[in-house]
Amino acid sequence: MTKQLGELEKMGILEKKVYPGLPLKVEYYLTEAGEGLIQILDQLEAWGGKYQDDFVNKTAGI
Repeated sequence: MTKQLGELEKMGILEKKVYPGLPLKVEYYLTEAGEGLIQILDQLEAWGGKYQDDFVNKTAGI
């Protein structure tokens, strides 16, 4: 998970904030670019929900 978070940070999708002290506390926030993905991901989720039964039925015998 750390690798994926780092990659998303490098891509400008997430911003990382590290708090001083112990225990170590790190938070990640969506950047403006990351927030722009929310609508796309919502649409992808709706599409998957609409066709999920078809996919399950077609792949049941595979």
